[in-house]
Amino acid sequence: MKYLSILFIIVVYSLISNIDIVFSFDQEQLGSTASTAINQVYYPRNISHIYKGVWTETNGDLSKLSFHKNSGSILYTFTNIKYNNNNNNSSNSTTPSPTTTAANTTNSGSHSNSNNNTTTDFDIVEGYLILRDGVYSNNYQLKYQLYGIYEYKIGLLTLVALPIADNYYLATPNPLNFDVIKGMDSNHSILNLKEQMNNMSKLNQVFFPSDNNSNHNNNEDDKTSSSSSSSSSSSSTNSGDKHTSNNNNNLSSTHTSHGTSSKLTIVKSPYINDNSSSFIFVFTQQLNNLTKEQYQDLVEHPTTIHSDEHEALYFGKGQFISLFAGIVLDYQSSATRMSVYRSKILNYIVMVSLSSFVQIFILIRQMDYTGTQTGASRISIYSIGMQTLLDAYLCLLHLIAGVLIEQIFNAFATAAFFQFVTFSLFEMRYLLIILKARRPQAFADGWTSLRREFSLFYLKFYTCLFGGIMILYYFSGLLNFFVFLMYSFWVPQIISNAKRSIKKPFLWKYVIGISITRLVIPLYFYGCPSNFMQLEPVYGFSQFLVFWMIVQVVVLWLQSFLGPQFFIPKSLLPPKYQYYRPIPAVIRSREEGQGCVICMNDVEANDTDYMITPCEHLFHSRCLQQWMEYKMDCPTCRAQLPPI
Repeated sequence: MKYLSILFIIVVYSLISNIDIVFSFDQEQLGSTASTAINQVYYPRNISHIYKGVWTETNGDLSKLSFHKNSGSILYTFTNIKYNNNNNNSSNSTTPSPTTTAANTTNSGSHSNSNNNTTTDFDIVEGYLILRDGVYSNNYQLKYQLYGIYEYKIGLLTLVALPIADNYYLATPNPLNFDVIKGMDSNHSILNLKEQMNNMSKLNQVFFPSDNNSNHNNNEDDKTSSSSSSSSSSSSTNSGDKHTSNNNNNLSSTHTSHGTSSKLTIVKSPYINDNSSSFIFVFTQQLNNLTKEQYQDLVEHPTTIHSDEHEALYFGKGQFISLFAGIVLDYQSSATRMSVYRSKILNYIVMVSLSSFVQIFILIRQMDYTGTQTGASRISIYSIGMQTLLDAYLCLLHLIAGVLIEQIFNAFATAAFFQFVTFSLFEMRYLLIILKARRPQAFADGWTSLRREFSLFYLKFYTCLFGGIMILYYFSGLLNFFVFLMYSFWVPQIISNAKRSIKKPFLWKYVIGISITRLVIPLYFYGCPSNFMQLEPVYGFSQFLVFWMIVQVVVLWLQSFLGPQFFIPKSLLPPKYQYYRPIPAVIRSREEGQGCVICMNDVEANDTDYMITPCEHLFHSRCLQQWMEYKMDCPTCRAQLPPI
């Protein structure tokens, strides 16, 4: 037992020692693995996307930009291309030639060092940016062209934002001078390029190489120390407070580094105009790092933007800084998911298509209701004409939108097709029917008269169509008034009813259906805050438009029940013919008697429900009223009858 106890103690001690050794080894191995995981940080390699974000004021006076708000939206897009620094390249071009796009680069590290190419840790970036004084597309906005670099190993973007004047897109080369960084290592190249961008923002001027740029003078007078300005430029990407101190740095028009100099000439910038809001900004953005799985997914699927419904793979924070104006804006942005934008457009197209289908359906019913000459003549040609013009404008707008947004052309083309069918096949035909009912003699005088009527009709229609387009083009501020005018299409019918004493010219299904479906599109853009065009809602105008449409419909309804002229004082009305009057002796003495030729029954002597026409013919009231729903001629002698 003594020996067994000693043996047991030895075994237990050995096991404990082994456990400690294994545990120590595992701890060391875990620490090594964790250290590797911490040091290995992944960033997006291809950043060529559309980004959207929100900016807030940090420092400066935004009135210099003609902004009135302290926050707004920022929208930008750019493309990064791989940069090869060739030592033997003797070209004087200031813009490097892209050898391949970053979208085709699957590694996260260095470029090939073959063919005398110096390894660089950055890509060249060019793009376009919109800065809005608010979050909607119709807010005041400034536009910029972007040029700069992307340090893909640390996920840092540094760009210079050059203002675009008066919506004029300039076809100018990259203003950054890449000749001065030939032969430099990656770090010094980055510092030099940042220095150039910093200097442009300081003086609010763009530098362009002078004609003797290729001589590369090494005179001491042309050399300046770039270390202080380079370090200040590098630090300028981190905080707005550090940027204000950079204004005190001296600036030379010559960029030098490591014995290489390149003279630059300050010229009047094509980007800067007389507008006081034209400032050159430095645009910096730090992209979020990715997990290894996310990075590998991006390598396999370069077009991926979001890992799920909520997590953005391309997300970053940064600053928008003008050293000249002392303005600093902070912003956050992420890559835009086109699927969400496309979904909004498709929902809008479905809504418009259904509205057009309903309009076509009830228009066919209305055309059947007014199929006779008398029924069609009671319709105001201006009321239907305004609706036809409205559908023609919508057809053109949807067709233009489909051409501009090529990816979803079919969707917009579908909406344009429904609008085209509505106005060209049905409404134009209805207009011709009304015109024929109003002017039957012109259509009965032969081909020459008919051709003249058609020519005048189409000339008037297309003159109004293109005239409205020209007015909106030159007077875009009148858009709301133009919309109000086009949505007053019941007013001509109200006036026509009052002038000609017309009751119930329309089916009420047609009046209600047209009024509701035609309000869909303006209410979408004026009242929906999440419309696909990101237009700022104008709730007051949308409410007024609904109120105005209700007023028109109510007046039409009151004309049907209270009389077409109920709102006109009787003292202003012309004398009306009285159908209800005593039966004169001339009618009683007729040989044919007092019969109603509509129902072929006599009007009894004690019957008070009768009407007498101006041509002295007697009819039952209900018979003549039903007759006058279709024709305004006397059933007996075909004389023209006045309205009741």
